[in-house]
Amino acid sequence: MEIKKFECGMIDFLPSSFKDYFLENNMPEKIAKLKSNLDEVSLEVVDSSLKKILHLPDSKYKNVFYYDEEELNKNFADSRSCYYALMTQERYQYFAEHYKFPFLSYDAEVLIYHHSLFNRSDKFKNYLKNKIFIDGGSFIGDSVLVMLHYNPSKIFSFEISDKNIENYNLTMKLNNVSVDKFEIIKKGLTNNTHQQRIVDLQNEGVSEYLTSDNADFVDFVSLDDFYFNEVLPREREREREREREREREREVGFIKADIEGSMVKALQGMEKVIKTFRPVCSFAIYHSPFEFFETKPLLEEYTKDLNYTFEVHNRVSFPDNIFGVTLFAYPTEINE
Repeated sequence: MEIKKFECGMIDFLPSSFKDYFLENNMPEKIAKLKSNLDEVSLEVVDSSLKKILHLPDSKYKNVFYYDEEELNKNFADSRSCYYALMTQERYQYFAEHYKFPFLSYDAEVLIYHHSLFNRSDKFKNYLKNKIFIDGGSFIGDSVLVMLHYNPSKIFSFEISDKNIENYNLTMKLNNVSVDKFEIIKKGLTNNTHQQRIVDLQNEGVSEYLTSDNADFVDFVSLDDFYFNEVLPREREREREREREREREREVGFIKADIEGSMVKALQGMEKVIKTFRPVCSFAIYHSPFEFFETKPLLEEYTKDLNYTFEVHNRVSFPDNIFGVTLFAYPTEINE
């Protein structure tokens, strides 16, 4: 029997720990809202995540917790604990042939599952075609490369790490991405326009909750302000003479956001965009309890009259954490 220390555990360095959140909130109500109107697969993901949250340690205590790997897998692994089966040598070879990055960074959720777009119908994909895509938390541009498979009119990427932006631009160059297909904006997505000092952890991620008096100021903006005050006026001027059938090229078709615990604030800042364009949404919700429990009810509130379907995905899970849990939402009729 091999005893190991925990490597991950539940994230707790953002607003609060998951366990604190459970003690401070009406959890039957929170859980009921999270589970409402989900399909069976989504409910399995939620239940599996809740089990881990309740029984596994917060990250700050990982060094004092030990586990028997066989017992851990027995109790917490599921059909989605398939990372090593997915990431075979053949898969790595495929990625190496099709995607060029400044360093080895192959995220299965991105490169295999395309933020849950990978196996959708032609009707679903046609809904996205020739529309604007939003890439919140662009990292090194890996999401851009898979988004291009769905024929966006343009991709607007938001990233606040200078090092990530440098690597993002290099990724675009290495993959010969046309400059008219993407734009990188050094701003974070949130619910209002402001500046804030942020610690740049480069490849480990950047969060608005990680601040320091010695850190540099970073600009934050709501997606609503950015789109309606910057993108739309610019596109209208550029396309003034174009035919009416190309009007959809100014619409937002897809919003992906994986932004280190800031999802609820970012969602508050994109209400108008969502209500105006009914985009497909893929939001990472595993970074904090606020994201996990409060993103879906808020998005449901925004879309209550828009006929949306909600799914919760964790296509590649790990027994000792809930990394990768994603809220996926879309207009119901495009998947019928």
